[in-house]
Amino acid sequence: MQGAAAYFGESVENHGLNFSVLAFHTEPLFGCSVVFYPPRTTIGRSGVLSRNLDFTTGNMIGRRPRGTQPAALSRPYIIESYPDEGYPSLFLCSMDLLGTAFDGINSQGLCAALLTDTELMREHKMEPSNDLQVGFNEIQLIRYLLETCADVDEAKDALLQVKQYYSFVPCHYIIADANGRAFLWELSYSRNKSHIIDSDGEPLVTTNFMLHQYPDRKKLPTERNPQGIYSRFRRLSERIGKHEGGYDLEFIKETSACVAFDKLAPPANSPWMPNRTIWHALYVPDELLLMVDFYLGESIDPADPSKPLVQRSGYLEFRLEP
Repeated sequence: MQGAAAYFGESVENHGLNFSVLAFHTEPLFGCSVVFYPPRTTIGRSGVLSRNLDFTTGNMIGRRPRGTQPAALSRPYIIESYPDEGYPSLFLCSMDLLGTAFDGINSQGLCAALLTDTELMREHKMEPSNDLQVGFNEIQLIRYLLETCADVDEAKDALLQVKQYYSFVPCHYIIADANGRAFLWELSYSRNKSHIIDSDGEPLVTTNFMLHQYPDRKKLPTERNPQGIYSRFRRLSERIGKHEGGYDLEFIKETSACVAFDKLAPPANSPWMPNRTIWHALYVPDELLLMVDFYLGESIDPADPSKPLVQRSGYLEFRLEP
């Protein structure tokens, strides 16, 4: 905050200005699918957090950008951070450059990612703060965990102690560590009750609903949309469950690809832009490694106008210096 204030020639003591955020292209909607594979389940005996960040390719409300207007998530950043106090971290962010992250890993091998609670948003009236409050908002919380927690136990303690609110949309979180442990952190609609769901040594799957509401996974609601929040969860769980033997990196990539948003093109002349998997990130705690594949754009397949030709970057690799 001091650095931001100094850059703009202001004093950090000026409480009429907010120096804790450097916001850009802000947009309140997300959709994601994430799986953590514990070390004992993988061929290389290394844990892997596999994360699809799904989002509109349109503007802030999902419409086709006009003129030079940018798409909402057209400028994601990969940031390597070495704070004066706290753990170094490597993370992906957008919308704000100062204190936020959508997913990341720190020097101790702690990984974390956020997901929107789409189901909760459908069933309840939302009460976003639309401004700063005491505590951490939904995209500040990841940075707090990465910079202050070494493992799952410390992350649980931190989450149980800090005040949390949402500026735009309610989220839940998946957190994993270098020891192969992982858990989901979910808050009730009123933000008055917290739920911790441990992986118990098995792959931990989450999409855009809160798992604590469905102790019997066989009773998940049905939906027609194959990219729906329950459909993606079922497809991931079934594919992982049917696989025999350890999971290798190619299987993990293919499993996340089976729920990626890259199948249907938008209707011709539609003002609405399609959702796409903006990035697929793989975090490997043992190696402090991030592998990420970005959405770059698309065109229409001339042989079949109903199918898009999606262009992607291919996987880029980054390692955090401990």
